[in-house]
Amino acid sequence: MSLPNPSTIKQIAAQHGFTERRDEVSSTLFFIRLRDKTLINVFYTTGGVMTKLSHLKSGYNELWRSDAYHSVETLAAIFKNPRIHTGQGYRKASGAKRGCIKCGLQKKREDYSKNQWRKGVLAKCSDCIGELQIGGDAAAKASTVQPSDIEWNTITDAITCDAEGCNKTSPTIKCNCAAPQYYCSETCKRRHRQEHREDCRDLEYFRLMTSTCDDNVNSGLCNATPATKSQQRGYAMATMLSGKKTIETLLLQAEYIHQEDGNWLQAINLYQRGLMMGGYYGENLNPTQCRMTFMGLGRCNYELHIYEKAIDVMQAAIEMNRGFPHVHKYVALSHEATGKHHLAIKTMKEAVLYEAPWSDEIIRANKELLYKLMNGHNVGNVRKEQSRIDAHFNTNLARERIDVFYGRTDGTIGYKQYSAVVVETAEVDELRYFNDLYDPLSKYEILYEVPPGKMPELCKKAGVPEPNTVGWIKAPLKEVILDYYKTKNRHGSKHHS
Repeated sequence: MSLPNPSTIKQIAAQHGFTERRDEVSSTLFFIRLRDKTLINVFYTTGGVMTKLSHLKSGYNELWRSDAYHSVETLAAIFKNPRIHTGQGYRKASGAKRGCIKCGLQKKREDYSKNQWRKGVLAKCSDCIGELQIGGDAAAKASTVQPSDIEWNTITDAITCDAEGCNKTSPTIKCNCAAPQYYCSETCKRRHRQEHREDCRDLEYFRLMTSTCDDNVNSGLCNATPATKSQQRGYAMATMLSGKKTIETLLLQAEYIHQEDGNWLQAINLYQRGLMMGGYYGENLNPTQCRMTFMGLGRCNYELHIYEKAIDVMQAAIEMNRGFPHVHKYVALSHEATGKHHLAIKTMKEAVLYEAPWSDEIIRANKELLYKLMNGHNVGNVRKEQSRIDAHFNTNLARERIDVFYGRTDGTIGYKQYSAVVVETAEVDELRYFNDLYDPLSKYEILYEVPPGKMPELCKKAGVPEPNTVGWIKAPLKEVILDYYKTKNRHGSKHHS
């Protein structure tokens, strides 16, 4: 529900005996009720309210409330009775929490010294201060950096200010909410306030929500709890046996059957079928389905050592929601596997700064991976594994082969004609993609595209009906098409690329 506009607010104030006491300044309206000198300031872009009135014990004092109203009715209630307790916008000092800049954990005020608490986002908790004071020689300790020593203000060189149009790196101000934002100045923070307001949710409330709503927040195999995995796997098996083929059932089978069992090729097949059912680029998928699809494809391509493709699809997942758990992990590991060490470190810095601030466990895991990358650890033996895979392909180049694919006759979106495409591949295992021929990262070379008008004649010669589904063409039609391709090639036909 949208907030009341200034003219509506003025009407509400007049109905309850308030008049404007000064001109509007910085999106703030100022009202006074002359009979008892009650003041009310309304910040109409943020929903904040300041009331100032006489209290029986405390005298004439102020009460500031952020997000105090969300509708005409709740604002009218405040004007009717400025003393009303709306249940919104209040904070108790005893329950206040703040993130420690050293360990990244949310801790109560009592866990900080008075001096550290006053430092705001730069505060270090008493436990971290104690670790620095205990442990012997300070110089020796400084030479051994631990994951817990990684502080957000030391790794912000990997990101830029979130205010639109500002590209300054190493922002120094953090909005410590469930979707953390970083700014280079208070000016940028104020300028971005209206855009960020909808996503600026209380961190502690979101922490509670994630602990009680696993299926909503932890969608996707990489974030599901063991109980959720078991439940979803059972449901996926049941839907597979029933023969249901919806986007939801395909994703369930890809996640909790094939990917869980390490059948990466089968999982990719189902993810791609889900994308085709959801539109050419998955535009008809809901946000959860999009996230599961792109994160799943990224994981599968990483496990198959197709690192460039893994990076591409996981970058799409990051653009959807940079704060989702583990969304940066396989991008970083893929960069590391391809020798781009600096990009792997940059990606994991972003993970520490953006991902899941409500989860202490995920913060620790991201810091540990960043620590390993920064200290030159061979993370997951990916370089050694990549060398083995490269050697495997290099020793099997003699096994290059030609196959025939039935699909669109070009890469144009919405082009409806389908025909046979002759391709050459260096793959040593089964062909991996059935709708990916025009992807520049695929290991295929398109040799020839059969004219659509020629297909009925070739199918009649092979004695089979013309294909009606996208996929690899098998014998006898495959042999007929290859013979036709060889004939055209002997006559100097140009290859199509």
